[in-house]
Amino acid sequence: MNTKLNKTAQDANADELFQTNLEIETDDPNMATKPGRSIWVWMVAIIILTPATIFFIIWFMSLPPTSFKENTQFTVTKGESLQTITINAQQQNLTRSAFLLQLAIASQYDPRGIKAGVYTFNEPMNVFEVAQVLSMTIPESELIRITIPEGVTVRAIADIAHRSLPDFEYEEFLTLATPLEGRLFPDTYHIPPEFSAKELVDLLNQKSTEKLKPLQSQIKEHKLNEEEVLILASLIEREANDETSMRMVSGILQNRLEISMPLQADASIEYVLDKPLSELTPEDLRMESPYNTYLNTGLMPTPIGNPGMTSIKAVLDPIETDYLFYITARDGQFYYARDFDQHRNNIARYLR
Repeated sequence: MNTKLNKTAQDANADELFQTNLEIETDDPNMATKPGRSIWVWMVAIIILTPATIFFIIWFMSLPPTSFKENTQFTVTKGESLQTITINAQQQNLTRSAFLLQLAIASQYDPRGIKAGVYTFNEPMNVFEVAQVLSMTIPESELIRITIPEGVTVRAIADIAHRSLPDFEYEEFLTLATPLEGRLFPDTYHIPPEFSAKELVDLLNQKSTEKLKPLQSQIKEHKLNEEEVLILASLIEREANDETSMRMVSGILQNRLEISMPLQADASIEYVLDKPLSELTPEDLRMESPYNTYLNTGLMPTPIGNPGMTSIKAVLDPIETDYLFYITARDGQFYYARDFDQHRNNIARYLR
């Protein structure tokens, strides 16, 4: 019995010793299996690092060139191939890689949509931005320049667009734009010849929204709401002629609003009758209309034109004064009065 137990113990010790030796051999750094393991390590490293390297190269080549020059004029000639366009773009330092620009255009846009003309690049762009500009915009040389003067009405804007755009939808523009009187910002625009009435309305209205955004805190603090600010600004735009006179007239008209005194502004009558100041008659001033500021107190129902920033800011920052009257002399000078007697003297002296 003891003999069996001893043999069993010896066998167990032998197994344990074998296992220990096996572990020692396996962990031996000089084992013959090391080269095989190294190959696998390198293969895994290559698999991991190769995409990362490719990604880094693409990312680096897509960055704006360090040698970019501001306001670069880039010309695309009619009939040029995409390859030629992209090579020229690289040579003019618009992109680091002509191949990558070509790939970006071909994969995301229709290369046939690139229009001939002169493109202006005002600031450095990455390759995808350059591709978008070339593929999605029309070069300035192919655009039509339209200037909307400050204070003009929707109908005047329609007349300007009708003279400039070959297939302009006049009546559609009036239908879409009339409810937005006062919110079509006057400025110079460069637009495609095929611009639709709706696209033009959207463009002018969006520009107005952008211009009003920085003024929102001032508007919220003002006693007039945003629509009323635009109504008064549209009146001031046509009653005054420079920043100082606009701020002074603004102060006078807001004084009148405070005491519920009629504004008595000829511009509101001009708007309704669509006739110039020089042709207004005493009968015109007695016409029944919510826009007649001689008969009605307060503001008109809507703006009477599309004001610019100077008149809008004049409403928000008027010159504080105790004047209640003003006239514009034939030489364009303004004369102010605190009471009707002084106002009447100014009329006799400067208008007759």
